Amino acid sequence: MAQTSLDGFPNTLWPQVRAQCQGRGPGARCNCSFIDEACRASFSATGQNAVIESSGHPPLTSTDDEIPRIVESALEPFGDGADTVTQTCSDAARMWIVDVAPARSDAAPMSVAFGGDDLLSAVVGRTWLQMFPLSEDLMAELREIVESVLAGHLEEAGWGSRSFANIGVGEHMVRVGHVHLPVPWAWRLVRRFVAYG
Repeated sequence: MAQTSLDGFPNTLWPQVRAQCQGRGPGARCNCSFIDEACRASFSATGQNAVIESSGHPPLTSTDDEIPRIVESALEPFGDGADTVTQTCSDAARMWIVDVAPARSDAAPMSVAFGGDDLLSAVVGRTWLQMFPLSEDLMAELREIVESVLAGHLEEAGWGSRSFANIGVGEHMVRVGHVHLPVPWAWRLVRRFVAYG
């Protein structure tokens, strides 16, 4: 699909953004930060003029563009239909967020965001983690974590903001989340997630 850029935004477009613009009447105001050619054509084919308003979202950075590529390439081994991937902007946090929703309810959902300031934030299952400083090594580590979560190598304990997790990455375990008492893992109520697809 041909895509266009508006107000300095890159050519990244996600379906829910296009859906906001379609099916509006003459003189409609479309609250999209960027719009694709198919959406623009749906207005011009009927002689309508769409007014495109900038939503004030921060522009996508190269890191914002790289995160969905990491997620999508990690999802390839699991086939089509195993997930839903969206990229949206949180106005409150002023950052772009990539959300991955598994088709299976027993697989772990995941969100990854880059808010500038050399910091990546992620939620895997219910566990929040931050990664810094931004570098090629950090992006490689993010790729390993994403691949491990998608492959079902995630187990989690605790609830809400007190959640913590073990992520099996290669031959080692990455421990993330809330700092907790040194109680043996076997004594905890643990959620184990399965692979996507």
